[in-house]
Amino acid sequence: MRKFVLGVLLCLGIAVPLRAQVDSLEVRLVGATGAERLGVLAELVEALYSAAPGRAVAYGRDAEALLTPDTGGDLERRVWFWKARAHEGLGQYDSVQVYAARLNARGERTGDAHSLADGALLEGLAHRYMGAFEAGRAALETAEARYAALGDRRGVATALHVRGTLFVLRGNYEAALALYERARSLREAPGDRAELAHTYNNMGYAYRMQGDYTQALSFHHRALALREALGDRRGIATSLNNIGNMYDRLGDDERALSAYKQALILREELGDRQGIADALNNIGRIYRARGEYEAARDFFMRSLAIKEQMGDREGQVSSYNNMAGLYRAEERWNDALRVSGQALALADTIGSISGIRDAQQQRAAIFERQGRFAEALAAFKGYKAAQDSLFNTDSRSVIADLQEQYRTREQKQRIALLERDRQIQRLWLYGLVGGLLLLAAIAFLAYNRYRFKNRAHAALAQAHDALQQTHDQLKTIQKQLIHAEKMASLGQLTAGIAHEIKNPLNFVNNFADLNAELTEELEQALDESEPVAYLKELIGDLKRNMEVIAQHGRRADGIVRSMMEHMRGGAGRREPLNLNAFVSRTVLPVLKRSLAQDPRIVVHEDYDEAVGAVPVVPQELSRVLLNLLGNAFDAVQERTAEADDDYMPTVRVSTRRVGDRVEIRVSDNGVGVPAERRGRIFEPFFTTKSAGARTGLGLSLAYDIVVQGHGGTLTVESGEGKGATFVVGLPAAVEVAEPV
Repeated sequence: MRKFVLGVLLCLGIAVPLRAQVDSLEVRLVGATGAERLGVLAELVEALYSAAPGRAVAYGRDAEALLTPDTGGDLERRVWFWKARAHEGLGQYDSVQVYAARLNARGERTGDAHSLADGALLEGLAHRYMGAFEAGRAALETAEARYAALGDRRGVATALHVRGTLFVLRGNYEAALALYERARSLREAPGDRAELAHTYNNMGYAYRMQGDYTQALSFHHRALALREALGDRRGIATSLNNIGNMYDRLGDDERALSAYKQALILREELGDRQGIADALNNIGRIYRARGEYEAARDFFMRSLAIKEQMGDREGQVSSYNNMAGLYRAEERWNDALRVSGQALALADTIGSISGIRDAQQQRAAIFERQGRFAEALAAFKGYKAAQDSLFNTDSRSVIADLQEQYRTREQKQRIALLERDRQIQRLWLYGLVGGLLLLAAIAFLAYNRYRFKNRAHAALAQAHDALQQTHDQLKTIQKQLIHAEKMASLGQLTAGIAHEIKNPLNFVNNFADLNAELTEELEQALDESEPVAYLKELIGDLKRNMEVIAQHGRRADGIVRSMMEHMRGGAGRREPLNLNAFVSRTVLPVLKRSLAQDPRIVVHEDYDEAVGAVPVVPQELSRVLLNLLGNAFDAVQERTAEADDDYMPTVRVSTRRVGDRVEIRVSDNGVGVPAERRGRIFEPFFTTKSAGARTGLGLSLAYDIVVQGHGGTLTVESGEGKGATFVVGLPAAVEVAEPV
């Protein structure tokens, strides 16, 4: 009976209640004009965004054509928001970002708190799909707070739900389930069955990732029952896919394959690229398990191609790992190692713990099969570290057992060498004893000694060859480890640079797209002789967008220039310098610029005459001081904006001699550095400033100049809201090597 009902619903395309609602709206749409037509279109976009996102986008396009600056009520916000959710359903995440920017701009322009809440939610959704987990978490927390302030229960539930999904992708399933449970309690109302089904679906996924397949299957069946009642074809396909996955893990591949194929048919009818890619991937895994490798490869490659087109990096990691498993099954070890390396690099870039775990597990098995035990152990440690993050298990005993196995093999080799040495010693002893016993027979003794010597030398040569071979193997392993460490550091640096530059470039691209749309609106407004005020508003939007583009272009340029300074080698030669006079000269121009911006800033200078001359590279040390002073002035100005009139912004610069070292202290009474950030402020690209204000390389560059270039120290003393003191320690006397 249940299958019959499902078949009827699928034939209808939309459930009876939803179909009736949509039919009613479409009837109202015929003959409607002006504001009434716009209102009906907005309702259609909201009704269809999940069940039929393609139709929702089409209706949303018609609604946008009717929007004008005089559009009343909240229609503009609703049309933009629900059209963005429909783009999400179609996997068009760039469009989601565009509408997030539009809603944020609208909220800031009109003071509409609901537009700002919707904009933050869409930002979080876009970041979630594009792998920017930290940015997504921050945006969703902002959305949740804004919806709560508005008393919007559904908005709070949606923000909690999406944030729970972020924690799932990071492997923190306990936190995810806690957020899902809060979202579920808010979605118990009768009108929220579609959202409740979505929450049930994701709770099932979280239980699945913890290995509780029975509980996961129960939640997926609950989600399917709700979606069948609603006739949500997209949701039904998702639930069928997840139920198939559970049957697969429980060993029932026939039921699993049947569910996957039903899901694929629905996804293709809906044009859902993300769903098609997932279904193809899952069907490929079933065929791989059955040993039908050609069929499995075809499904995996089709899935990977779709994910690459969509920019779904999390999905690409899964496809790479599945391909690596296929190559392992075919014993194509080099191909398996190459593809698992691609999965590991991409998973590390986007911070996917489960992806790192699966890739390291593949690589450990491949290395062990090839007899590369040191690399197998390293990969296994990486796998267990990721596994611990996902399941909170203790891997130390497992790693210790594996280390003991490798150690036992090495001990056996050493014992064999020692046994050879003992044999040589015994041969010498036998020779001596024989010589004493046969002293009378000199000729016979000489013959025996000659024979024993030959044997001893042969044994020694054999032992020496074995030791030399072992030594060569150890040197080879050492070189491989050093190379691997260098490549890992290079990969981390490259990933950091790419991530930092991608952020301003995304802003440039998105606001350039917005300008193109505004230009089309401006041309249309000119053709239709719209009021001058409306034209000025469009021109103002263009100017503001260009300012954002210019700002983030300068940020990208600043990142590149800072990286060039950071990577520049060959610092100048150190020379003795009157440190007090040098510091005073450096402070003066910075002070003038800061006083021009805020005349209230007070600067105290205190120089110890015992410091004297110190060997430094003037231009390099000047860059350090300028950076520290700039940060100090920024800190007091930030606190000035928040403090009352009694606050006196103060910066102190001092020097003093401490034994065989000198110190330069730059202090301020600004906002300070929180404890959780102090340990990272000298890392490249880490900054406490707001997004776009700094490149995050200044303190890292200063640290390298002081520590690596001058053999000194750079530390920070601070507390949140209590100011900060940066201490530059330099050797009072440094022997400068003459060039050869």
